[in-house]
Amino acid sequence: MFRAFGIRSEANVIIDLKARCTTADRVRIRIQEMCNREGKDFVTGLFRRMLVEAETGARKRLKSWPDGIYRCVTFSDAAGLARGLIRNCCMTMTKKRDSLTIDFTGTSPENLSSYNAHPQAVVGHLANYIYEYVFHDLPISSATFAPIEFNFPQGSCLSPTDRAATSNSVMISTGAMSSIANCISRARFATTDWHQATASMGNGGNATVIAGISQWGQHFADMIAYPINTEGQGARSGCDGMDAYGFPWCAFGRAPDVEAIENEFPMVIPFSQHWPDSGGHGKYRGGCGTTQFWASHHDIPQLYFMAIADNSTVQTPQPLFGGYSPPTVPGLSIKGTKVKDLLKETGDNNLDFQGLIDGRFGELSVEPFGRMTRPINQGETVTIGLSTGGAGYGDPLERDPSLVGKDLVSGLISEWSAREIYQVVWNREQQQVDFEATDKLRNEVRKKRLARGRSYQEFEKDWLKRKPSDDILTLYGKWPSGEALQPVMRP
Repeated sequence: MFRAFGIRSEANVIIDLKARCTTADRVRIRIQEMCNREGKDFVTGLFRRMLVEAETGARKRLKSWPDGIYRCVTFSDAAGLARGLIRNCCMTMTKKRDSLTIDFTGTSPENLSSYNAHPQAVVGHLANYIYEYVFHDLPISSATFAPIEFNFPQGSCLSPTDRAATSNSVMISTGAMSSIANCISRARFATTDWHQATASMGNGGNATVIAGISQWGQHFADMIAYPINTEGQGARSGCDGMDAYGFPWCAFGRAPDVEAIENEFPMVIPFSQHWPDSGGHGKYRGGCGTTQFWASHHDIPQLYFMAIADNSTVQTPQPLFGGYSPPTVPGLSIKGTKVKDLLKETGDNNLDFQGLIDGRFGELSVEPFGRMTRPINQGETVTIGLSTGGAGYGDPLERDPSLVGKDLVSGLISEWSAREIYQVVWNREQQQVDFEATDKLRNEVRKKRLARGRSYQEFEKDWLKRKPSDDILTLYGKWPSGEALQPVMRP
């Protein structure tokens, strides 16, 4: 059945599935042996104890947080190939005593694309963060969710009708993943668990899909694992997020070696590096994602390519306490470039990401990352792979200038960011920070901030007058509440 449905990485998944079936059967045998040895009451009591311990631990942890209401609103810019602003998550988290209520009222209505998710899928996405950062030391059990209630308004993109298409539920649920990190981290910051407050991971899921016939004569259709498994971790309350952290949907997900990808698929990857400035800036920087140059290779008739994404214009993760969000993720490729010719022409120059975007190796094509299926001829660019970075934490002006200098030397940020965002004076010739000039510059910037500052009431009065143009609100719903304007009519 799995083979028939054309799953990705077929051989790996089938072998893994067999291993899991064997493991499950061995667990069944061990439980039967325990029942025969200890008795049925002991085994059922043991399972019940696991549930009780999990729920008790969860309630104890929640009780230590201050009561209050925490909100986070996230947006995306597309539903498949349909472009438009979507409020993909409007989260209101209410903490009272030892329980949480998470309300999604205000989320945009369901749409005609497959960018919809049923509530159980959304809760699963929240669990990615909750199990990693909040209940990581409790027994692994769904009982940890017993103190958490959910409200999913019917007809939203996070609780659509039964006939809604949901095959891309992962993409629309990224907003919920980002929002829960933001709300919980702000709730925990005032507790002894403040060190666990962490900005959102990249949660991009920007996926590149290729298909065709490999250099081994095998038919294939696969989602390239490298970009989605090298996203940046969110900045933490006391240090930067990990660069090329991994896969936000699986803490143990790792990227395959580039050489393994080249061996399996008819592609060559001339470089793979960290994507400079992809981590959200802040006192502590979000981890950087990665960038790769993917090109068709070997004597094959044609390669087919497509990609999914929803963050080419608006980024989903929200930063914490004055940090920056990670940048948006464009679709990049080099027009009409033959890789063999490119490598010959490169000579002594470094073939790297900076050179590509500077146009030193051909005309750069920029478009939304999500793209429909297209053929790629032999030797041409498939795409420039990009994995998003994590969100930032804290005011960039509070970042240790020596860390900014270290990031510059490591190629993780640009000189523009050091100067314009961190306000650090960098001596390029000596490759070091001018600390005295940096202190002076930062003090001047703080004074300018105070001079242009105004009260929240003044800001809100002007802000509420603003409204996006109607042509990008076709997926949003009623402005600004997000309510459905009309029923979804499906063919």
